[in-house]
Amino acid sequence: MERGVDVPWPAIEKLVREYQPSQFVVGLPWNMDDTPTVLTDTCRAFGAELKQRFGQPVALVDERLSSREAESLLREARASGAKKRRNTHADVDMLAARLLLEQWMENPSAAENS
Repeated sequence: MERGVDVPWPAIEKLVREYQPSQFVVGLPWNMDDTPTVLTDTCRAFGAELKQRFGQPVALVDERLSSREAESLLREARASGAKKRRNTHADVDMLAARLLLEQWMENPSAAENS
């Protein structure tokens, strides 16, 4: 992993022991012009470290526009009254993660494997 990136490995290890996943899915950020972002290599390194530590495959999924789509869906839910409280950054992150996982489940061959 890159310097300055503080990964909470003990918390991740606890979750891996509890849920025993057979596969990891990690978001891979890209710019809209298909160039890597400043975090693309960091996410790749994180995926490689997950694979090394836990011995399970890692799918790196293009996360472009996932947060924007999540924000839009949350805005619609709030406007319709389906969601009562104000949207938070955590709400956006959770929904974007779900969308990313759904994207991978619909088309796992589109993912880059670590």
